[in-house]
Amino acid sequence: MKRSIFSRASSLDLTAIALMTVLAALTILAILWGEQVGIRIQTRTSREGVSPYGPITIAFSEPVDASMAESAFSVQPETDGRIAWIDTRTLQFIPSKPLEKDVEYTIRISAGSLTKEGHAVKKDFEKSFRVRKPLVAYLISQNSKVILVVSDLDGNSKRKLTNDKTSILNFDAARNGDFIVFSAFNQDGGIDLWRVSREGDNLEKVIDCRFDRCSSPAISPDGSRVAYMRETYINEGWLQYGNPRIWMVDLNSLQDGPVYENPEIFGLWPTWSPDGNILVSYDRNTTALRLLDTSSGSQSLLTTENGIPTSWSPDGSLFLFTDVDIQGGIYYPRVRQAEIKQNETTTIFGGLNQQGFEYGSLAWSPDGQHVILGLSGDKNSTAQSLWLYDISNLSGPMIADEAGYTYSDPYWDPWGTMVIFQQIKLAEANNPEIGIWIVKGNSHRLFTHGIMARWLP
Repeated sequence: MKRSIFSRASSLDLTAIALMTVLAALTILAILWGEQVGIRIQTRTSREGVSPYGPITIAFSEPVDASMAESAFSVQPETDGRIAWIDTRTLQFIPSKPLEKDVEYTIRISAGSLTKEGHAVKKDFEKSFRVRKPLVAYLISQNSKVILVVSDLDGNSKRKLTNDKTSILNFDAARNGDFIVFSAFNQDGGIDLWRVSREGDNLEKVIDCRFDRCSSPAISPDGSRVAYMRETYINEGWLQYGNPRIWMVDLNSLQDGPVYENPEIFGLWPTWSPDGNILVSYDRNTTALRLLDTSSGSQSLLTTENGIPTSWSPDGSLFLFTDVDIQGGIYYPRVRQAEIKQNETTTIFGGLNQQGFEYGSLAWSPDGQHVILGLSGDKNSTAQSLWLYDISNLSGPMIADEAGYTYSDPYWDPWGTMVIFQQIKLAEANNPEIGIWIVKGNSHRLFTHGIMARWLP
């Protein structure tokens, strides 16, 4: 009996030793193979190309030294930008200005060591890519619901991103065009926030607002945060909702809360500066635009009776907004320009003793040289034209000025070559249209029927 137990134990020991030997051999082989193959690299780009705003993502098969990897990295044609690290294995290149259309770019990681231990890329890694074609997202009515659709510029390829089970109030598109955040009515009578990708997948509820109304989402330029307007359900007699306040949700952690601790600070229509450092909202309690520096927490106010529209210069140094002078009970519309660092404002158009025009939409061109301004010369009419003026001499052509139409809500494409906008034939207001203006040739045409058009670059 003892001999049998001893023999069995010896057999188990031998098996264990053999297994350990095999595992050790495999480990040695893996190390040797890894040393021969070196650090492997993958890029994350889709077949349709990349967003003109990036990011270009590079994944390494193991942790690398950031400074060594950045030294080995290059882009051709040479392109300005910055490098961000998601983790020790994942690098992102973010261009400082939109990548050009119809240009083939090549990213390269030169062969050599990428770790202090000498782990290396054995041969040069190269990957070529192009910028994808932009899409346009907009809203249409279907079966008494408002849904979100996207289309290419030819209008030949249209896709629904949402169905008619929910009805959308408004939305915002990420600057790089990868996703959309929209507000939709829920079964409790409130309004929730949702997110969906440009392909229509990954549909998810970001904020379940239940009885509250969460709307007017504004995605930060880096795509990490969403500021929005929240009206709390209180149901006190005739008063159903409290005053709107500005809230913010982090799209990575989904941490959510009010932007301002003071409950007396109200907020409407949040927007971001181009660098994402300043959050703007309209506080109707103080009749002023409130500018919050999200890094320092400092605030400033720009007094205005209007609140919207507004527009930033591409470099974020100047800010345009509409306002009115009031004297003797007479309203004098005007367009004002704020210099952010100097904290100074000047009137660009209109103001006292210059009554004659109503001012509406504002959209600064990507090159910073032009602004689209909505103009109306008849106070008794809702018609508005779109005028393109040069900021150096405050002159320029009308780009949309057909009789019987009103135009608003212009948005430039990333390269400043096209503008999409809302257009409504006054005699057919229930059939809204989206127009498009091409800079080259100064041509304007009907794009499609719908509302609230936004670029998905």
